[in-house]
Amino acid sequence: MFSSDKLSTPIFYDLLFYLNADDRRKMDCYWRSAYTVVALPLIRNMIDCLYNVTAILQDPRKNGPWFRKSGYRKLLEGLDQDQARYGDDPEWDAWIRNARSEIEFDIRHRMPFTVAEVLAEKEWPTLGKYINMQQPGGTYTSHQMFLRTLLYGKWREYSAMAHVGSDGLLMTGVLLYRTPCLTNKGPTTTSFCECLVCTLAKRPEYSSPSSRSYRRTFVSMARTSTTESTKCGPC
Repeated sequence: MFSSDKLSTPIFYDLLFYLNADDRRKMDCYWRSAYTVVALPLIRNMIDCLYNVTAILQDPRKNGPWFRKSGYRKLLEGLDQDQARYGDDPEWDAWIRNARSEIEFDIRHRMPFTVAEVLAEKEWPTLGKYINMQQPGGTYTSHQMFLRTLLYGKWREYSAMAHVGSDGLLMTGVLLYRTPCLTNKGPTTTSFCECLVCTLAKRPEYSSPSSRSYRRTFVSMARTSTTESTKCGPC
C-alpha cells in the first residue's frame, strides 16, 4: 500500500549524497552550489514519507485503503475540475476522457474497492493537519507527538525552503542568484554553501561556537543581499 514512499526516501537520500560528494563538488566543472540548495526541500519530502508510512502502520487494515482511495479521489476530482474549465475544447475532452478511463481501469482491476467507494472516501490528512487532530479529551497520541518533533527547530527550516517562504529564502536565497551576491569581505559561495549544508546536517565538527558564528554571518549576509543588492553587482 505504501511501496512508493518506501522506495522514494532512499532515492532522495542517495541524491543528496550524489550532489554533495567531494569528487563531484571539486572535479565536476558543471557543479554549482545552488544545486545543493534546491535539493534541500527534499528532506521535507522524506519527513512526509515517514509520516505516511508510520500513519498507515498505526492501523494498516483501515489506513492503507484510506490512503489509496484518497489519492484516487484527488486524481478524479482534478479531472472534474479540468472538465469544468476546459470541457468545450475537443482536445482537452479527449485527454480528460483517456485519463479518467486509465484511473478507473486501475481501480477496477488492481484495487479491492470500487470507484464509488473512492468517491465517498474522506481526504487523507496532510502532516500538518494530522498532528493537530485532537483525540477524545483533547489529547494527542504518542505518534502525533513524535511527528511534532519533526516540525520544530532545524526541521522547520526545510518546510520554509520547500514553500519558498521568506524565512526559507533568508537561509538559501543568496545562493540562488546566477551571479552570486557575495563580496570579498566574507566567505566564498562554495564555502558558504558547505557551511550551510554541514550546519543543517549537524556534523560534530560544525557544532562548535565558531560554526554558529559562521551561520550568523550567513544570515546577516543574506539580509544584506536582499536590502542592498545594488552594491553586489548585476544579480
